[in-house]
Amino acid sequence: GPVRIVTQQGNEEVYYVSGGFLEVQPGVVTILADTALRADDVDEAAAEEARREAEQALANQSGDFDYGRASAQLAEAAAQLATLRKMRNRAGRG
Repeated sequence: GPVRIVTQQGNEEVYYVSGGFLEVQPGVVTILADTALRADDVDEAAAEEARREAEQALANQSGDFDYGRASAQLAEAAAQLATLRKMRNRAGRG
């Protein structure tokens, strides 16, 4: 999902992260993620297409259907799209 970072200079950066661990200590937060993308680098069209394909796969299950994989793809695409929406909403307020 989305992670918002505010640098010491006050600049805001938004990332999409998936999987991994988050460690919080006084004065520092460490994110070890399986996937991390700048929100600006998320391809909205590709994420929307992946969401559509996963939804179709879930709706049209066949004998060799992998429900876990389709569900994971749907969740990841939805999270990427949510990250983009959150970034746009923040930009619209500023």
